[in-house]
Amino acid sequence: NKMNPEFTKIRVEPKTHKISVTLKWHDGSEKILSQDDLRYRLGNCSQVNENQDAYQLALQNIAMVEAFLDNRTAFGKWLVSLNESAFDVM
Repeated sequence: NKMNPEFTKIRVEPKTHKISVTLKWHDGSEKILSQDDLRYRLGNCSQVNENQDAYQLALQNIAMVEAFLDNRTAFGKWLVSLNESAFDVM
């Protein structure tokens, strides 16, 4: 089906950590979508005769990136507390 999009890119905004993805259609058009956009469009796939695969893949990738960002934040806080406690000893 030529209407089916393809998941091509994922992007994290450095300051806000907002995640967006790029989907590309066969006619060359691209759309940048947020997680909410993806969920909405996923819910409407049957009405507009689109395959869900690209939307599901994009949402799975967002979930992985979010988990990574959460872990990185936790790790960063742990490093800071480690440094602070190291200075307390001196």
